[in-house]
Amino acid sequence: MEHIPEVMASGYFIDYKFFHLLEQNEDDAITYIVQYSASSIDHYYQYMDKAAAAFRKKINEKWDDELIAFRTIMEIVH
Repeated sequence: MEHIPEVMASGYFIDYKFFHLLEQNEDDAITYIVQYSASSIDHYYQYMDKAAAAFRKKINEKWDDELIAFRTIMEIVH
């Protein structure tokens, strides 16, 4: 797996977590989730502005329609 180390090496994120979705429909493919953490919302927006398109292109070229990707922004609530 090369994508996660490349995204982390971009310098916009400070951590990531990798998940396997346990509850899903029997007909669905196995689902994995990557959650990246940024030190600020500005770092996330900088990533989206300067680096995300190149990563998306590379992923689309490699996986085409075998991969579904979406992005959400979450905030930790204490």
